[in-house]
Amino acid sequence: MKTKTFFLLSTLVIFLILSIVSSCKKDDNDNGNDNELKKFTISFKDGYIFDYAWVIINSPDGNTVIDYKKVEGNVNLDFGKIDEESITVTTINVDTSFLNGQERKYIFINSYLTSPLGDWVLKGGNTNNQILGSADLTMTYPNGIYNEYTIGTSNSWYSSHVVPNDQINEQFDVYNLDAGNKFSIYGAVLNDNGGYCNWLIDQNFQLNTTNNYELELNESLDVKNAFSNRPLNYIYLLGCWNQRNSQLLLYNQMNLNTASGGEHFHDIIYPFNIPISELYFEGSYYDNNIEYSFGKFYNMSQGLPDQIDIPEIGISASYNETNDEITNIQIDGTADQIDGFWFYFYNSDISRFIIYWNVYADVNYSSIKRPVLPQEIINNIGENINMLEAFYIEIIDFNTTSNHNEIINRFFIDDIPDMQLCDECFFSTYLLNQTKNTNINFNERRMHKILNLR
Repeated sequence: MKTKTFFLLSTLVIFLILSIVSSCKKDDNDNGNDNELKKFTISFKDGYIFDYAWVIINSPDGNTVIDYKKVEGNVNLDFGKIDEESITVTTINVDTSFLNGQERKYIFINSYLTSPLGDWVLKGGNTNNQILGSADLTMTYPNGIYNEYTIGTSNSWYSSHVVPNDQINEQFDVYNLDAGNKFSIYGAVLNDNGGYCNWLIDQNFQLNTTNNYELELNESLDVKNAFSNRPLNYIYLLGCWNQRNSQLLLYNQMNLNTASGGEHFHDIIYPFNIPISELYFEGSYYDNNIEYSFGKFYNMSQGLPDQIDIPEIGISASYNETNDEITNIQIDGTADQIDGFWFYFYNSDISRFIIYWNVYADVNYSSIKRPVLPQEIINNIGENINMLEAFYIEIIDFNTTSNHNEIINRFFIDDIPDMQLCDECFFSTYLLNQTKNTNINFNERRMHKILNLR
């Protein structure tokens, strides 16, 4: 979109000269530019699509289907000229598999109400289902009594409260590497005074074999005392470098049984001298039927601040079951976007079927509902699509945007690296029915949503 804008500005003089020669030519050029600006294309990259997907475009209110297409793999779709100033876009991503004799089907649906036209790009999380090799890690450390050991890698995170006296050996398959097939490891043993740690950054990794690593935990862990203006049940701290594309989980803390329901004072344990460029802090808290989560990047040279201020923005709403509509949406403060979430879950010994449907809109919407789908897609998904139930409404706020359209432009149209899309983000979620057993791991959902922002 930026390139097109530059092109229009740089050729403005030419258009003015041509207008003097022939008004007809000017009209033709204007119509051509109008057609270009009213086009809608969508590209899928980096394995965004699982088995297959649908793309549906509706009228801005979502009540009328304009066009739809079925797609597989990394592909570019061109819907051509759209006779609307804005559209509602829905993507349906279908993932099926078999595990231990159980058929599993997951359907992920995202709808974006009244959104800008243009060239959209949706990127996958670069998740790999194939084993790239394995790692054999041996960690040694001073004799002592430790409460926990942790291992963070480019691939995943390990933790245990059972700590051997002086040595740990772990073997694990590796599915994901950093750029250039590099592999990084962080290890720590924790006690009441901090503990010991060490790291291996950007190590070579030989594919399709076992890679041996040794890590002597001889670096003292530091303790950062921080205060948050809201109590937090969950805290995560990641170390980031390589323009945030490389990450290691350095610390996590869960306080589920505290008397106050959460803590304001936190001892965050991590090494102040680890050679990375940024820290990513995330804290979340669940209170009655509201869950909020806050994420922010901090410069490593400055470290975490003494006080972490989390926005105090709330949201509430009602659910009209007759119309299947989330209504009476009220926001206490300012935000960029709202997200209504519908959910269906079925599980038995032979099959599992889950549908997630998020509907995103600008904060000026006082009610939202799911867009209309073509009958062919309804037939493809099956009757379970009629069993969805509204689960929550939430607000979304980024420091780099100010409304729903800006989020669409920045996240889907502008060419901005994924982990640089924002420096700070905030979510506040109001559960519409807090008594339902939805089988959603709220914590895992939140981490995925913040760290994989597209």
